[in-house]
Amino acid sequence: GSTYPGAYSALAYPFDEITLSCNSDYDAEHLAGEPLDDIVKLKFESYWDFVQNGYQYPEWYTEKVCGYGRVPYELYLSELNSNNSKLVSIKQSPMIFTSSPATPGEYTFTLELTTNGETFTTTFTHKFE
Repeated sequence: GSTYPGAYSALAYPFDEITLSCNSDYDAEHLAGEPLDDIVKLKFESYWDFVQNGYQYPEWYTEKVCGYGRVPYELYLSELNSNNSKLVSIKQSPMIFTSSPATPGEYTFTLELTTNGETFTTTFTHKFE
């Protein structure tokens, strides 16, 4: 595709796995260091179904709210794999927590992403009120 600024771009490799953990106890079911993959969703858009369908939206996707061939998804991190994360659009992809921590406050998280045989790790903090 085109490489000029503002071009519609997608990640070259799908996600093999994405895991999020908290550095302290999140709640009674998610202790420090354990995956939060069953309570965190990733909201993203992908060009894959559009391309696989001959550059037309798949029949099942009737909303067409994203435009330019992107189809929106919202999947739990535990559901993400290399089959459902192809050609992910390079734009904001927020994570959505489906439950709050047991105690409000600031938490530190570790995010691990494996793609194309490499694992990338980062940490970030978020304050829950």
